[in-house]
Amino acid sequence: MAVLGLDAAGEQLYRTSLRNAGARRQALAEKLGWPLDRVTAGLTKLDALGLIDLDGDEVRTVSPDQAVERLIATESRRLA
Repeated sequence: MAVLGLDAAGEQLYRTSLRNAGARRQALAEKLGWPLDRVTAGLTKLDALGLIDLDGDEVRTVSPDQAVERLIATESRRLA
């Protein structure tokens, strides 16, 4: 995940989100033992990378395969 610009904490948040599909921010914060603002900042980065979709307070994860496809498409458009 480092290739995507994620550090260990970002990867941990993404993996936790995958295991808890449809979870809310607060639930993820409790699972991880992190402050809510840290989770929110991490989710914002994951959303920008296309790894999750934020729907209000609900976190909808994108499968790793779909996420890679999104990133490739975004990068292709950027380079075109």
